[in-house]
Amino acid sequence: MTRGSDQAVLAIVRLVGAQDTAVTVQHPGTDEAAVAVRIGRTLLYLHQETTAEHFLNVWLESHEAAKALPVNADRRSIRGLRGMPEPGVVVNAIGRPASSVTIVGEGEQTNRSYLRVQLGRVAFEVRDHGAFHSCTNAFRDAYNLARHVFVPPGSERVLRGAVDIASDAFFPALVKRDLRATPSRLRPNASGAAAQPPAPASVSRLRPPTSGMAP
Repeated sequence: MTRGSDQAVLAIVRLVGAQDTAVTVQHPGTDEAAVAVRIGRTLLYLHQETTAEHFLNVWLESHEAAKALPVNADRRSIRGLRGMPEPGVVVNAIGRPASSVTIVGEGEQTNRSYLRVQLGRVAFEVRDHGAFHSCTNAFRDAYNLARHVFVPPGSERVLRGAVDIASDAFFPALVKRDLRATPSRLRPNASGAAAQPPAPASVSRLRPPTSGMAP
């Protein structure tokens, strides 16, 4: 029996200079909650507070190694490629994916060394101080948001159940006889036409009694 083909995809993201970053929240307070961290064209969805804390610690622990980076890296390392637009990267992360930090090119030309920060299947080639601080700040913001976004597993179901109970207290469910009841004024008569409501009884106007004496 032949095995199907397998593959492992590793995305390498090369960063030079201060990055365009954004950190947002998706579905806060629900079982589908996530913190989205965007660094340029790379988007990471973090699905647990543990994951956000883990990734932040990786960046914080690489602070000493980042001191070997140049202040401004050579931008030729990120020049565009003719015939192929820059691709984007989207990943989901949960738990504590394997991570590592490596300084590459240390001891060689100062402007050639870079920091490789690998978070699971995404490896960031951090080329200078601006890029490093951009990423560190983004993951710090992600962790600060994650502390208030996620709920314990199953909490959303408990909350929804409590809301349903409270709703039933204010809006009782209809019983079958309520659904069968038809207002008398809408019941059809023998001819099939809707019966008209009875006319109101006439009320005679009472006159005050007279004494028979002229005023």
